Amino acid sequence: MSIESENERIRAQISELQRRLAPSPAAMRDELAAIAARYDSVDASFGQSLPEVNGPLPWETPLQFRQRRLAGITKYSPSCKNIDTSRLGEDSIRPIEERCIQDAQEAAKDPASYPPRTLRAVKFRDEAGRECTRWVGNMWIGDFLPQPGGMVGHLNHALIDHARFRKP
Repeated sequence: MSIESENERIRAQISELQRRLAPSPAAMRDELAAIAARYDSVDASFGQSLPEVNGPLPWETPLQFRQRRLAGITKYSPSCKNIDTSRLGEDSIRPIEERCIQDAQEAAKDPASYPPRTLRAVKFRDEAGRECTRWVGNMWIGDFLPQPGGMVGHLNHALIDHARFRKP
């Protein structure tokens, strides 16, 4: 390989990297923000809020961002869990995305899908239009229920006595 062809290849790589890191046009930024908001609502329904981690990467196009975020929620949709999201195009991603977001939000309401020892806030509006919060999950009450051995817990009286008679 000649030096000229090697230099040309390196210049092409540099120009590609500069194109990727160039600021997004306003329309692209708006589209990325709308996509992020749609997926942030899914994250919030699972009690997660990581916009700095789950936001668009600087070089991502809106389609690439949607593919990446969709890959994280397909596990909640029985009909879409085996789909390779990186192969979806602009036309085919919309119905799959809508289905997966809907399935993920339904899964977030099911307490059986929660990891142990977690509570999630489910916000809803009542008949009068007020925003209400219902907490669902299983957090700490099991720690205070009688265990198979018959004891709820015990106190270390030696530590309590030591703390009571300690000199300042």
